[in-house]
Amino acid sequence: MKDQNKIQRILQLLVDLSGGYGKTKEQIAERLEITPRTVYRYLDTIRSVGFVIENREGYIRIPQSNPYNKDLSNLLYFSSEESQILQEAIQYIDDTSAVKQNLINKLYSLYNSRQVAQTIINESMGENVRKLCDAMELEKQATLVNYRSANAAKITHRRIEPFEFTTNYISVWGYDLDKHENRVFKTARIENVEISNAYWKHRDKHKSQETDIFRVAGGKPLHVKLTMKLRAAELLKEEYPLAKELIHPDRNGHFIFEGTVNGFEAISRFILGLMDEVEVLEPEELREFLNGKMESRRF
Repeated sequence: MKDQNKIQRILQLLVDLSGGYGKTKEQIAERLEITPRTVYRYLDTIRSVGFVIENREGYIRIPQSNPYNKDLSNLLYFSSEESQILQEAIQYIDDTSAVKQNLINKLYSLYNSRQVAQTIINESMGENVRKLCDAMELEKQATLVNYRSANAAKITHRRIEPFEFTTNYISVWGYDLDKHENRVFKTARIENVEISNAYWKHRDKHKSQETDIFRVAGGKPLHVKLTMKLRAAELLKEEYPLAKELIHPDRNGHFIFEGTVNGFEAISRFILGLMDEVEVLEPEELREFLNGKMESRRF
């Protein structure tokens, strides 16, 4: 079992380093749950079988320009024909299907290429996603032209260093050059993307956060526990397939949802639409948030 785990980690490292985006030894160690010293041993193992490993300013990757490494690229990336077939197959699956979401999750965990993006994204926002892919590959800053912010209810230009997409390319993580913090931006709210001539200047500050089951990234992670009737539980699983793993029946014939969410806004919309079928067990702050929402609806 020990040898199997080591092989699995080395294979995962090969995939990570071949994605075109360099990683630090600290990022590798955290992802593979190993020590930085073990990272160096794994890299030596990969070099010993002929792979060229590049280290630029502490960011490690396997360059695809090397002839030997191209063989690996052919295994890890889709050709245009494969991408087209995959696109047709994925779009054929119903949007509410857990199978579709799980497939997208697996693809996204392995690839961060423009070809995979084209199998998933909506045509109406495809050009913006492709420009963001270019900005990431070139490590350049970009402007999100006429970005429609839901929270601020206004349209502004946002200057960012884009560095990572969320699942299904719904949002993009970027370092906000005006607010000096990492923020997540919905790709559907971007009118246009303009790539700057300026390169990244804040790479060391780039840090994303996991997306919750309601497809919300960013914000403070909060633990939530609900009890639901059967219909509410089924609707939650249909609308948000990743919730399935967090729902289990209780002894009273109802269903318990327990998990972490990035803020109360998205889950409150679900609860308010099914007030007679959902009860909040934890936390008290969510109950207060819902009460505030209901009070505001009265005016």
